[in-house]
Amino acid sequence: MYFKNIKNIALYYFSGTGNTLFVSNLYIKELLLKSISVDMIPIETIDVSKSQAEYEMLVIAFPVHGFKAPQMVEKFISNLPTVSTNKPVLLLATCGGMVGASFSSLRKKLLDKKYNVVSTYFYSMPDNVSFMFSKDLIEEKLISTKISLVKDKIRVDFNSLYSGQENIIKVNIFNKLFSNIVNYFLNKSLTRKKWVVDYDKCTLCGICERGCPTQNIVVKKQKREVKFSNKCIMCTKCYNMCPFNAINYKSSKTKNYRRYNLFKKEILK
Repeated sequence: MYFKNIKNIALYYFSGTGNTLFVSNLYIKELLLKSISVDMIPIETIDVSKSQAEYEMLVIAFPVHGFKAPQMVEKFISNLPTVSTNKPVLLLATCGGMVGASFSSLRKKLLDKKYNVVSTYFYSMPDNVSFMFSKDLIEEKLISTKISLVKDKIRVDFNSLYSGQENIIKVNIFNKLFSNIVNYFLNKSLTRKKWVVDYDKCTLCGICERGCPTQNIVVKKQKREVKFSNKCIMCTKCYNMCPFNAINYKSSKTKNYRRYNLFKKEILK
């Protein structure tokens, strides 16, 4: 792909606690420096995927949940219209560990719709789900180090992309199988209600309800309760962004854990 011919891009993203938003914003800065126009669009706000004819290229950015892309990202790509122009697509992923089969699944869907996936890049960001494994956040110094490494890697990756080099991360059949098994059991477990509210801390402010990307949370002020449905995708936004640390996982054992809210201002805008 001759990237220098691209003049306008749609960057679709989903971000629970801000890691993917952070990476997306860094890419936008690089694109703007090359005088490329970018429309930034949150995936959770899209009900119907319309024609992409007005854009010369798409960028799709997402976090890895259980070695695959979140279900809403999979659904968004499944709903994209088929094209006849071999439109280029760049896939960006953020993860706390392994990227698994997240790229291969999305890439197949896009190829079936005649999109041209030109590159896939992933970035190892600070883990925001360590509490699920009874672990507190890593130290702030280590978080800062990870962020700095990602900034450096994005500059290298973007320059490589802009120069015309393509990078496709592929996985073998065993990696795909493992990713599918883990993701299946993760999604199955999410149908069980695992969030616990500490009503001694909760002020019923509604930030969790307004911020939930799947409308899984309802704050009932008159009954003084917060209800969780079965649509959780484990983005951990409610847990990490609550200003009073009033939401815990499974029990009150996580109440003393630090929250991952490095990008709180950006996420809650």
